[in-house]
Amino acid sequence: MAVKTDMSKTYDRLEWSFIRAVLGRFGFATHWTDLIMACISSVSYSFLINDAVCGNVVPMRGIRQGGPLSPYIFIFCGKVLSGLCKRAQARSNLTGLRAGRLGPRIIHLLFADDTMFFLKTDQASIASLSDIIRQYEASSGQMISASKSSISFSAKTPQETRSHVLNYLGISREGGVGKYLGLPEHFGRRKKDLFTSIVDQIRQKARSWPSRRLSSTCKLTMLKSVLSAIPSYAMTCFLLPMSLCKRNQSALTRFWWDAVENTKKMCWVIGNGEETRVWRDAWISTTSPITPYGPVNECAHNLMVADLLCRESKEWNIWKIESVLPHLLPDILLLKPSITGGRDSYAWLASKSVDYSTKSGYFVATSLLNSPVGIDSQLSLASLGSTTLDWQKHVWSGAFAPKLKVFMWKILQGALPIGKNLRKRGMLLNTMCGRCGELETVDHLFLHCPFAKDVWAFSLLKQSVIVHEFLSFKEALISLHGAIFLPPLGVSIDLFPWICWGIWLARNKLVFENRVSSPSDVFNQSISYAREWQHAQPSQGHHHTSINRQEQQRTSHDTIFVFSDAA
Repeated sequence: MAVKTDMSKTYDRLEWSFIRAVLGRFGFATHWTDLIMACISSVSYSFLINDAVCGNVVPMRGIRQGGPLSPYIFIFCGKVLSGLCKRAQARSNLTGLRAGRLGPRIIHLLFADDTMFFLKTDQASIASLSDIIRQYEASSGQMISASKSSISFSAKTPQETRSHVLNYLGISREGGVGKYLGLPEHFGRRKKDLFTSIVDQIRQKARSWPSRRLSSTCKLTMLKSVLSAIPSYAMTCFLLPMSLCKRNQSALTRFWWDAVENTKKMCWVIGNGEETRVWRDAWISTTSPITPYGPVNECAHNLMVADLLCRESKEWNIWKIESVLPHLLPDILLLKPSITGGRDSYAWLASKSVDYSTKSGYFVATSLLNSPVGIDSQLSLASLGSTTLDWQKHVWSGAFAPKLKVFMWKILQGALPIGKNLRKRGMLLNTMCGRCGELETVDHLFLHCPFAKDVWAFSLLKQSVIVHEFLSFKEALISLHGAIFLPPLGVSIDLFPWICWGIWLARNKLVFENRVSSPSDVFNQSISYAREWQHAQPSQGHHHTSINRQEQQRTSHDTIFVFSDAA
């Protein structure tokens, strides 16, 4: 059986006389022990009553929570409990268990204030354990919390034996059905159902209302700091099934891409048509994701597929389709709407089961990359075959704000909602540049537009480079990485992403607010953003250097410093 015990008020109950005796038994000098005890016993407490400090309480035992010496003192005292267990093992009173046939016998495990004892259920073993606990409590002042302790028995232990052990040790709870540190105490070979709570926890966290209002940068931060960390501890202790890992990855992917719960960005399967948009969703074909295109009347811009159906018979309204999408009538008639009123759903056309999988997505990406026809598709995959662009160097490790890293990633991935990308998705409104009337592409918006050229004209580079002469945005990003801008602007970081961000903000103000910004204002605002972000970053090594210099002035040259961590 396994007995899990929990110490009650671990730090508060340690007797000072016991601490002094333990330090002496470990061989510490008397003067050193006196210094340690002076640090422990010089503590006093006061009470805060109505914002006034009252009283002065001097304790007679215990060590401080959060004190730098407290973890070490507690570890020394825990060695006494280990010594009692080892002595019982030497006398054959406790036999413990083996993790393998040739492995050593394990009598106990210590973790913080929890202790796990392994022993048999015979009378001699439980009596020996009871004596060990009683001796340790009497010497140290600590006390086992019976309400928080539990005993886990093997499956074939008789009920009479279980009741006798529980009564003898004074513990009322059997273990095995709860959790310890967030993980189940008992587990078998089938871990899929056991760790389903991890996936549920990720989905619940991602489904929470505040997360739905996060920007891309905030979502990325939450992915790295919160969601990705949820299964990390379980994965350090157990080898999780591959199916569970895929479910975890699916939950993280859905959180990153979906803006609304249960709304996935894939091809549609027509049900009642109430949730499918005619001009924005790919619903025309069951073999390829085709989105309707063509001149759209303002009254039909928000048309739903349900508006193309007869309300009573749920059949296609041919007259309505001929007036809106006459060139797609044969393709639409091949689709069979649900006559029972079922909801619309999504289908991944690259898989026979219409369910998305990493394997099918990989094959689609590979086929697009190797296809000589889909040049635009290859570029939208961020030039996966390119050996020039270093994502880590040019994007993720860049000296600029996290939101700009996501911004640059979207540009290179073809995920920025500019005119060309919107036209690919069937949105034919506002696809031209609002300043010069040309098709709005990434290269045009940030490099070749006359407005962008005027903005870059203010950025004098130390190298003789003209920014708008670069043929592509990726080429400009790679070439201008770490470029030095003149004159000195009080900014020593890469300014290319910041100026692109300023151009993007000016573009959005023009499109959505009809506000016109001058090139000089855009450039100055970009520099201001960069300078503000740079000044907000902590200086590297300055604080530690000043402290070290002060220490060197106060100490002699032969002083040795030892830094350690009790955690």
